[in-house]
Amino acid sequence: MSVKTLYCPCCGHDRPASEYRPASHVCNFCIALTASEATILARETMGREIAISTQTKEGKKRARVAARLEHYARHGKRCSACHHYKPADAYNACAPQPDGLQPICRSCYTIRLATVKSGGLAQWHAVRDAMRANSPEGK
Repeated sequence: MSVKTLYCPCCGHDRPASEYRPASHVCNFCIALTASEATILARETMGREIAISTQTKEGKKRARVAARLEHYARHGKRCSACHHYKPADAYNACAPQPDGLQPICRSCYTIRLATVKSGGLAQWHAVRDAMRANSPEGK
């Protein structure tokens, strides 16, 4: 039979449930601390957890995505269809992408769907090339 353990956010330890008061999320050890000691301990625990989370693969990806979105907020993201720079909120979410956003903006995606449905992929390529020719950077 396994003993149920709970995580104490103050000290960062997994302790048996018997070391907690009913309806308390902090262990008996942390409850016995003074307010200043508990604050210092909680800050140290949070610092450790943040350091660990930034060293994991997911933590590093989260940091890269946040940096990329900050860049987009300042300069905009370039749409791969029309080559215009647009704010990040002009793109749909896409989890597999490195920045978490679709490479094509919503307005171009709507045009793409209609064009492919009516004339096929070759017609979409012609429309896309025309949109790129009208962009400030050109093709």
